[in-house]
Amino acid sequence: MPRCPGNNTLLPLLRKLSESLGEQQAKNELRWLIEHARKDIGDGINIQQHMTAQNTEHKGARLWREQPARTADEIERDSERLSSVQHVWLRQAISDRTERHKPLQYIIGEQQFGKTNIIVRPPVLIPRWETEEWVLRLAELINSHTDNVRDTQLQQGLGVPRPLNILEACTGSGCVALGLGCELTDNSARILGVDISDNALELAMDNLAYNQMLLSNHVHFRKVDLQQPVHTLPAQLQVDEGISAGWDMIVSNPPYVTPSEYRDLDADVREWEDIRALVPLPP
Repeated sequence: MPRCPGNNTLLPLLRKLSESLGEQQAKNELRWLIEHARKDIGDGINIQQHMTAQNTEHKGARLWREQPARTADEIERDSERLSSVQHVWLRQAISDRTERHKPLQYIIGEQQFGKTNIIVRPPVLIPRWETEEWVLRLAELINSHTDNVRDTQLQQGLGVPRPLNILEACTGSGCVALGLGCELTDNSARILGVDISDNALELAMDNLAYNQMLLSNHVHFRKVDLQQPVHTLPAQLQVDEGISAGWDMIVSNPPYVTPSEYRDLDADVREWEDIRALVPLPP
């Protein structure tokens, strides 16, 4: 693949990003865009290869995300390693970021979330790092509880306890359900994620397929309107075929922004992400 000509410097792109985002954030985002361009643009990688690599590379990706921004000299060296196709993509990505306020995650197309890589696309809500931290902490607490219950039952000769039934409301991209499905002890839970949005359910199913190799627990998704009459819900909220509804835990990252707060949100959020994932629907 031909390398990018030397006059295609990245510094003007950095200046354009800096004018919109500030210097430090611009350097960080440019680093992520360059890394994505080098890894995924024009290299012919297929989904199966990427899914196989996830299981061994997610820790490295987390370290990469926490590394400091590159210097101008390092950015210029990156420029020399980009192909012409990759450089064209990078220029368009920065134009989308600065002129259309397109969120970085929608440009790259995925977001690290615990052990998973979550596909993201508008208008489904982008996973937040606070949600990721909450899921990891919740998984620690659940694992501690289930380990204690299992040890007690085995000591009493009662056998292995059944898996926990966990319902996730407002699943969106499916990141919470899939995060728990990866982090919880093997075969200790059955997780159902539900949402009202067709876009969200389609994306959650794509993420289920994309991260299937990483899951240690059963996860599935279903379209359910939790505001419909209560008597219609049990049949839709079966844990599995043949298993009646009965939930040990309900988790959710529901809409939490007031209408007045929504009007003041950054364009990155307000113009791209589904308002129903941010502002609660009236009863």
